[in-house]
Amino acid sequence: FKAFIALTNVMFLLVFFLVVFGILGHELFSGKLHGRCFVDPDQTTNNFTDAAFSRFISQQIPFMASSTVSIGNWNADEGVCGDNSHCDAVLVDGEAYETVCSQMRWCHDHWCKHDWNGNPYGQGGGILSFDNVLQSLLIVWQVLTVEGWVDQLYVFESADAIPWMPKIYFLLCVVLGTFFVLQLLLAVLSEAYTQAQEEAKMEKAKEALDMDAVLKPELFSSRDAKKILG
Repeated sequence: FKAFIALTNVMFLLVFFLVVFGILGHELFSGKLHGRCFVDPDQTTNNFTDAAFSRFISQQIPFMASSTVSIGNWNADEGVCGDNSHCDAVLVDGEAYETVCSQMRWCHDHWCKHDWNGNPYGQGGGILSFDNVLQSLLIVWQVLTVEGWVDQLYVFESADAIPWMPKIYFLLCVVLGTFFVLQLLLAVLSEAYTQAQEEAKMEKAKEALDMDAVLKPELFSSRDAKKILG
């Protein structure tokens, strides 16, 4: 019972860690994977030729400059950006056009208000992100398994305007979560298993003592029994 209480306490600590880092990740990186590079539609910035403007506006995603690969209805684009410094100029027919980083798509003559760029398909089909707390918990749990956490770090590092922020977050998650919380959980499990083995041995010893006392009562006095049982 004592081992069960200790295990419950550690499980509460693990859940607390997941929730805290999930909420923190949501606050820091929510929507970061929606950024894409677009050719700036503002004609005061770019002096479009008729052919270039027609080409950009008629794309599947108008004015998108990031390379895209379609998988069914999904946009498998991995070219996320954090700010305009992540976007290079696009060269069309010998003319260079400036680009901007936007989380929204272009709707006719303005940036859309509700049409967001999707998360990259490579992020678990768009599920792995910090857009809400539940999705954040999935990433934190993946980091705790130490499987693929470096890939997540690189993705969010390339998508954040402050590259060192994801580094600090993911390293803290690995150090505190994997090397402290999970190791504490394993230590408690090992202690509980050892204690259960000791209790099983004591039960067998008591059963053997009781059997011998019944079969050979003349060999055991009450003082001897107390001595053997401790």
